[in-house]
Amino acid sequence: AQAAALYAGPFLDDFYVADSDLLEDWMVTTRERLHQQMLTALSKLTEQQETQGKWDNALASVRRLLALAPWQEEAHCQLMRLLARSGQRSAALAQYDTLTQMLMDELGVSPAPETDAL
Repeated sequence: AQAAALYAGPFLDDFYVADSDLLEDWMVTTRERLHQQMLTALSKLTEQQETQGKWDNALASVRRLLALAPWQEEAHCQLMRLLARSGQRSAALAQYDTLTQMLMDELGVSPAPETDAL
């Protein structure tokens, strides 16, 4: 939870040095690695909070995850499950519609069968 709270965005996002391809390559690689670590941490944190029945915390964590990676279908599924378990069925259905539209618009695909089964 502390690591997730400390993440402030992409590593050295506004930093630039002219004619420094090696530095740029290192920054991009490091930025992507840290971003992936953050996504993994948020996903695990959400699962832990869900297991503990901390619905509000889990909802906040998965929403932060989706803000960083809106294309992650599993995170959308986590959000839909949490919304349904916390009594927000219409919000869960609206999230499914949001996911379906995003997948179609961005990738030209439908949700996975496991998502439809939710």
